[in-house]
Amino acid sequence: MNNEEHCLIISTVSSREEGEKIASYLVENKLVACVNITSPIASLYCWEGKVCKEEELMLFMKTRTSLHKVVEESIKELHSYDVPEVISIPITEGSHDYLQWVSLNTRKL
Repeated sequence: MNNEEHCLIISTVSSREEGEKIASYLVENKLVACVNITSPIASLYCWEGKVCKEEELMLFMKTRTSLHKVVEESIKELHSYDVPEVISIPITEGSHDYLQWVSLNTRKL
């Protein structure tokens, strides 16, 4: 199995409810195999010329690289932010059994 077929998508959300809504949609529709939702984190960023500090949660989503665009579009539709974070990191190494599980639990495009 080519490990470059898989990626980790990262996004932040404003609440656990929002994170669970997005995660449920993505898993139920086989766009991602798994979503980890972190405890609250402190995020500092610039928005509309101001430095902001917010409490957010981070989503770590494991999927096929070919599904990135569909996952990104889904997150944008479901997310409360004007510009949600959607970052994809290629998985270049990983457990063969785990990556096989990711493939079995996501749809093919």
